[in-house]
Amino acid sequence: MISVALCTYNGQHFLKQQVESILAQTVPVNEIIICDDCSTDGTQIIVNEFQMKNEGLFKIYTNPKNLGVIKNFEKAISLSSGDIIFLADQDDVWEINKVEKCIHFFEHNPQACGVFTNANIIEESGQLTNKTLWSFLGLENVKAQMQSSDLFKFMLLYGNIIAGNCLAITREAIDLIFPFKHIEGIWHDEWIAMKLAEHNKIHLLDEPLTRYRMHNNQQTKWLWSDREEKNKKRNSFIQKQAHLYPLDYYKHWKKRASAVQSFLKNGFEIDNRFIKEISAERKKGLLIHLKSNSFFKKKWLLFKLWLKGDENILLPDVVKY
Repeated sequence: MISVALCTYNGQHFLKQQVESILAQTVPVNEIIICDDCSTDGTQIIVNEFQMKNEGLFKIYTNPKNLGVIKNFEKAISLSSGDIIFLADQDDVWEINKVEKCIHFFEHNPQACGVFTNANIIEESGQLTNKTLWSFLGLENVKAQMQSSDLFKFMLLYGNIIAGNCLAITREAIDLIFPFKHIEGIWHDEWIAMKLAEHNKIHLLDEPLTRYRMHNNQQTKWLWSDREEKNKKRNSFIQKQAHLYPLDYYKHWKKRASAVQSFLKNGFEIDNRFIKEISAERKKGLLIHLKSNSFFKKKWLLFKLWLKGDENILLPDVVKY
């Protein structure tokens, strides 16, 4: 049985096209769970029309209060009864063979509890661009590190790379991912990806099976701004080139250290080597950043760090720079 967990909130502009693409799949889905998070536009009218035209296929739930994206997806997944559950956003479009391809993947990889795919980027109008999600995010050159055996480490060091609208999970995954924990800055897709990657239960399928729509009202709009510059910086982090962006390098590893601590507090088992690696890279970025300043500014920066208690770095460690 195949389920779709679709969360909606004021999605009237693109929702119809998304649902129609789900209904047009070469392998039909068995149920579409829609959890609406208190929409105030025409979203509920649209989903009710689909429900009337497709008897027994749609199960629609309207939240009595706004849950937010993370808890709404947790609810939608919990209400799904399928052996395979596809996560769906309200503003994308599925390629016609998305379900078929993912079913085929799970049949040939029975140990997997999750699979994530690439996506073609489309404009707000639906017009295809010449970019995929992975190329847009600068991930094409690191796909080897995105293989299942390295994925947990990769995401600990460099952050999430898995979009929820490109994700399908099996029923067995629910025992590993529930309940969703609230960690600042961590969305539902990263939580699912990290829990499955920790157990080497999620794999990539290198095919663009979703059309990922970029538009002004999407929740991840911030992700696309200055993308080329962000990709250059990410590449410097991955290649350990601290001298290219020393302050950004330091900030990245400081953020990763905070994320690792949050994951540890929420039950993840993390090899101590990762923690040491993050600490060493953070210190490297800070020292190179300090090196580029005058002696007095060095002392001032270190004093501010000491006041905040952020870094255990003594002045003599830096003076030689």
